[in-house]
Amino acid sequence: YGEWPRTVLWLLQLPVAALLLLRLLRPARRAERLRSPSEGAARPGWWVRAAGRVVAGAVAIGLVIVVVSGRDGGRDRPTHPPATAPHTQETD
Repeated sequence: YGEWPRTVLWLLQLPVAALLLLRLLRPARRAERLRSPSEGAARPGWWVRAAGRVVAGAVAIGLVIVVVSGRDGGRDRPTHPPATAPHTQETD
């Protein structure tokens, strides 16, 4: 896919990332809420939950940056056909 379809595919990932981040920041179960380690929360579990929230936030920010900048890592179509092409390529 090129140009606008690729951008739409990136945009469709934003709601999923936002919902995941919202779910991690405001869990439904009390046991999954992020309390400070001094309040009796297990230290390894606290760090894992905190790291998961940071990663989900970074992914959401990364998706926004990719969509806004337009640089998504896609390849451009070559301007000339390769030397071993079995037939002529159509160009836009």
